[in-house]
Amino acid sequence: MRILIAGAGIVGSNLAAQLSVEGHKVSLVDNSPEVLRPLTDKLDVLPVVGLASSPSTLEKAGIADAEMVIAVTHSDEVNMIVCALAAEKNVPMKIARVRNEEFSGDNPLFDPKKLGIDKVINPEQIAVDYIIKYIDTPGATDVADFAGGRVLVRGFMVDEDMPIANHTLIELKQMEAMQSVLVVGIYRNGKLTIPNKGDVVIKPGDNILVVMARQSLEPFLSLINKRMGETKKLVIYGATLTGVGLAGRMEKDVDNIVIIEPDIERAKLASQKLAGTLVLQGEGVDLDVLREAGVGTADYFAAVSSDNEDNLMASLLAKKEGAKRTIVLTTEPRYISVLKSIGLEVVINPRLITAGIILQHVRKGRVLSAIPIRDSEAEVLELEAMAHTRGVGRPLHKIWKKFVGGSVVSAITRNGELIIPDGNSVIKPGDNVIVFALPEAIADVENLFVRK
Repeated sequence: MRILIAGAGIVGSNLAAQLSVEGHKVSLVDNSPEVLRPLTDKLDVLPVVGLASSPSTLEKAGIADAEMVIAVTHSDEVNMIVCALAAEKNVPMKIARVRNEEFSGDNPLFDPKKLGIDKVINPEQIAVDYIIKYIDTPGATDVADFAGGRVLVRGFMVDEDMPIANHTLIELKQMEAMQSVLVVGIYRNGKLTIPNKGDVVIKPGDNILVVMARQSLEPFLSLINKRMGETKKLVIYGATLTGVGLAGRMEKDVDNIVIIEPDIERAKLASQKLAGTLVLQGEGVDLDVLREAGVGTADYFAAVSSDNEDNLMASLLAKKEGAKRTIVLTTEPRYISVLKSIGLEVVINPRLITAGIILQHVRKGRVLSAIPIRDSEAEVLELEAMAHTRGVGRPLHKIWKKFVGGSVVSAITRNGELIIPDGNSVIKPGDNVIVFALPEAIADVENLFVRK
């Protein structure tokens, strides 16, 4: 596929890297040669220096022959113009990153399709959605939803005192709360593996990834000594679009919400918008301010300011003061593993998540969603099974062993019913199939769901 990407920031560069490795013909547009140079030295892409909103620049990048245009510059307006110009050239798929909720909200004041945009991506909305999934799932280290929220993928760290610890997968399957739960991944000693034998033991210190029906979440939490509805107090650092959006969404569910914001004007605006939230003007790295916010009794401390370093320091201070769990937003991918290694449980990079969401529109076959897990060390694909594809009509143990390694069919939804499959399960046309796959297996999985 010929794909034009406008904007070589974190989202654009990650997309270019992934798509070029997968064999797509990618052109990458940015107005900074300094940004493009190191990328094109290591990626097989066509670099084009110039303004993305310029028709002549887009012509050089091959917009006339593009099958997809992805506009992810830092400017909403530029992204919309790029898609409008792509529509004039009859490009089949046009995706734009747009933060302005008047264009990207659930009820936009202006329909972006009138500008030729097929899909709008809002990183702030995505970040809020992910943070809420973490808050709604006590103890989760990874989250993703599929089949309209009916199927959950969740990650959890295993402690010695959990009922699931030191049991084999076969033993776990005999527990009532595990009947509709499948362990699809184990992160141990820095390596993510897919357990393919029943005698695999879940050990303390493992980070396990499980797939389940939504109604199975509460019973499963009892096996890891967690329970729903634990969040009574939430402290947020940063009255950004993400911070205000998070508070607004959580006001009906959490009794006590506090926002800390250094900027006086931004704090005033947040206070006017949020009737049920206390807004404090002050620095998140100031211990006195944190104590005034009552961070020591917070169930969650979410650092979502626009400053990566302040988010890190504020979270460490909140943790030291007694906050039970921290959620840190960072725009720097290199920080993710470091932040997790020093005890900050949840680290979110909305730009990497955005890149993952965009990828689903590039995948082969009928891919309904594609979400990266474990900092892109794996991916969960939701695919629609069609007739006359290799993945349909035969028992899984015959198909998967022959064609695909490094992946597992995690769930099948059929006529609204969730099926946790075994080796004898058969995928039928019309099924939605959820597959957990390591990076090297993704292409093979896609090929199983492409018409012969």
